[in-house]
Amino acid sequence: LVWAMRLTVNGNRVYHTVGGYPAVSLSEARKRVSAYISRARDGSSPEETDARLQAETLTVSATHALYIQAMKNSLAKNTIALKEAMFRDHILPVAGKRLIRKIRRADVVEIVEFVKSKGMKIQANRVFSEFMAMLRWAEQRDYIDGVPSFNKFKTKEQPRRRTLTGEELGVLWEVSKDIGKLSGDFIRLLILSGQRRDDVRLMRWDEIDMKSCTWTIPADRYKTRMTHVVPLSTPIMKVLHARNKEGVTGFVLAG
Repeated sequence: LVWAMRLTVNGNRVYHTVGGYPAVSLSEARKRVSAYISRARDGSSPEETDARLQAETLTVSATHALYIQAMKNSLAKNTIALKEAMFRDHILPVAGKRLIRKIRRADVVEIVEFVKSKGMKIQANRVFSEFMAMLRWAEQRDYIDGVPSFNKFKTKEQPRRRTLTGEELGVLWEVSKDIGKLSGDFIRLLILSGQRRDDVRLMRWDEIDMKSCTWTIPADRYKTRMTHVVPLSTPIMKVLHARNKEGVTGFVLAG
């Protein structure tokens, strides 16, 4: 048994499922229908009303879980992992249990200052951007009525212009020989491939074609969301052959 209703919103007849019995009792169904009709007079659809009712008890932590779930189909796994880590380490300890509808400018400032207190001024910029992105997403779904506004709130950043010289790379290469095989191979593959740190760290054997000497980074793991093929030089293949054992699977840089 499912409770359902028809009502008029902005001159249009709308069909809406209220809920299933017994999860939604008759008295609860009547209560919801009353809310739908009342808000429909102001032009709010049943979906918008549901979002507002949900927001009454929705915490920042629960909102972030919904936000991440919605983003999973459009962002790379690495990006999702970074968002989750950023929330866990910097936002959750400060505002995770607070109601999303009660988040104000002061809450955002408190989160940013919390990150800065750990000596992470640039990371504070990233956390600020991530939290504001979640708030804008929540606003679009009527969980909140608006997003706090800020003007030149971020710490000024200097573009990275520094790259290692050939001499410094040589020193790093020599150091890589004395820090253990796993860490050493990681450093050498970074130097030789020129690929991003996490791409190298998460390299898998099923992405490596030992015959054609290529490494195919899948689209769901690459920043552009497109499959990326990396030619592997002789020095890289030497590192891989040293790690390649018969029947080996999983991560190339497995401990």
